[in-house]
Amino acid sequence: MRLVALIALFWLGVLAFVPLMALVKPNLVQLPQGVEGYAFAVPALLLAGAVFVYTPIATYFAARKRWETAEELREPRTYTFTDDGIEVVGKSFSGFMTWPTIIRAERAGGLVMLATRQQVFYLVPIKAFEQPETWARFTQLIEANVRDCRL
Repeated sequence: MRLVALIALFWLGVLAFVPLMALVKPNLVQLPQGVEGYAFAVPALLLAGAVFVYTPIATYFAARKRWETAEELREPRTYTFTDDGIEVVGKSFSGFMTWPTIIRAERAGGLVMLATRQQVFYLVPIKAFEQPETWARFTQLIEANVRDCRL
């Protein structure tokens, strides 16, 4: 399927070449006057359609396939927040980040997003904080250690 899509995109690019050349060098390509003159735009519209329709659909299916095949994305994680940083432990991995690694914290719906400089986001569900005092301690810790905090 990917090969078919690449071949289709190649031919759409070839078809879009003539109208683009007509825009760049109008004397190079003679276009008929009247309604037929607008027919040169059809390949360019097809190319735009391929880019703005095919790309999101292909991205969705690639992400879905990755989600289904990568077990480490679906496994539960345990976050431990301390004064030193954040420890993340899963079934197949573990890691530790110091607080300077986290540059932004914000609340989005039912999640707290912790962002790093590399645009890696750690998503922590708010419902994981069962007790109000646990949530209060968490927000105090985040506010004390993350410069850009929007909780």
